[in-house]
Amino acid sequence: MRKYFFICSLVGIFGALQAQNVRLPGLMPTVSVTLPIARKLDFNFTTFLVANITNERVRDISYPAQGRLMLVQPSVIYRFGPNLNVAASWAYIISNPLTANYGNISCPWQQVMYSHRLGGGRMYHRLRFESLFAQKARTNVWPFSSRLRYQIGFTMPIQGNSLETNEFYVNANHESFINTGGKNITTFSENWNYAGIGYTVSERSKVELGFMNMSRIRNAAFDNMVYNSLQISYFVNFFARASPTAKSAQPVSKKSENIHFKSWPPN
Repeated sequence: MRKYFFICSLVGIFGALQAQNVRLPGLMPTVSVTLPIARKLDFNFTTFLVANITNERVRDISYPAQGRLMLVQPSVIYRFGPNLNVAASWAYIISNPLTANYGNISCPWQQVMYSHRLGGGRMYHRLRFESLFAQKARTNVWPFSSRLRYQIGFTMPIQGNSLETNEFYVNANHESFINTGGKNITTFSENWNYAGIGYTVSERSKVELGFMNMSRIRNAAFDNMVYNSLQISYFVNFFARASPTAKSAQPVSKKSENIHFKSWPPN
């Protein structure tokens, strides 16, 4: 089952590559830091930048190499247990940053995330409701819209049945965007597909390298804008408790394994 899910995610990504109108190759550096506030309450800060790295020209329209999308997202997470948590945030998104045609999006959201074991890995589900206030720099208006985002993903260690320090793992997910309010071109306007491989640097940090395909309908003619990005991610999670040095060579216990899985990917 786990191999089937991972293969299907790859098929979805490369199938999307063949079906789009405008495709921009790029990079997506991502950083996520999680800090404990109380026994069940955490604070997370996530930021990323999507930038195309080549100059493209499609249908007489130029797409210069530049930053396309930047996210700054602080959030608060309440954990009911190792498998279930809820979170809320007021995120800030900038489209076309550092250009005259920039746009600001103020985005409060609420979400629930649930994970469960599947074979030798872990399946996770995330449902998020977003309210978007998008400013256009040239008009200075803030039209309102709202949407649901549903993400389903699977992660598993490559070596053995448990994830330990200095070992590799795989991670794949798909996310659909469903418009629920405001003036929208269509109900289903955006899809993200991701597949990557990660490495546990320590019990509190991981690095991950993968391919992100972000596709969205950009106009009434249903032309699609697609960002095909190499995503480089660094995660730090201070919620995970480091084991004593003397026990570092021992297999990870079931409790420690759950700590790893319940915190990745971050909220």
